[in-house]
Amino acid sequence: MILGIAVGNSQTMQSIPMNEGNYLTFERAGETKHELINGVIHDRDPSSEPHNRIAGNAYGSLWGQITPHGCTVVPSDMRVRIPNGNYAYPDVSALCGTPDLLTEQLDILLNPSVIIEVLSSSTETFDQGNKFTAYRAIPSLMEYVLIAQDHIHVELRARQTDGSWVMREYIQPDDRVHLLSINAWLPLTDVYRNVFPASP
Repeated sequence: MILGIAVGNSQTMQSIPMNEGNYLTFERAGETKHELINGVIHDRDPSSEPHNRIAGNAYGSLWGQITPHGCTVVPSDMRVRIPNGNYAYPDVSALCGTPDLLTEQLDILLNPSVIIEVLSSSTETFDQGNKFTAYRAIPSLMEYVLIAQDHIHVELRARQTDGSWVMREYIQPDDRVHLLSINAWLPLTDVYRNVFPASP
């Protein structure tokens, strides 16, 4: 199977032979992360300090709420498998129940209920479009959260019982995002803590 390889800023494309097994071998042997989405490998560029702070804030807020109840939240080091042989590294993933892990390395999560991505100028369009389309194929996924890093804005996309998705936006500093699938709240005061001068 021939898959495209996105090099550097994911704009320059090369075609080399790679299947799912080759991708995992390539990825585990390397020092940098790459995502496989719709047959194309995308470099996962180093994140900015605000990006990392927001992702850490979201992780910490959820960790304190859900892990005492036997639920799981994991940061971006955990690879998630998407059906049809796709792989990604969400900034934060969460679920309640038993994590379903693929392979003996225990480094691939199959059943996230919540995926959180922090947006940047280079990934915003991709995360909102093609990546969301790919993520929707995960049967367990119920909520997809997109967080802006340069202004206060959180978007929640929630799967409905009929399979459709409903989008809600949160723009006020005191807003709270309800993540129903893990019975948790994500306050924007937590998400943006120490990111903007006005944040507590």
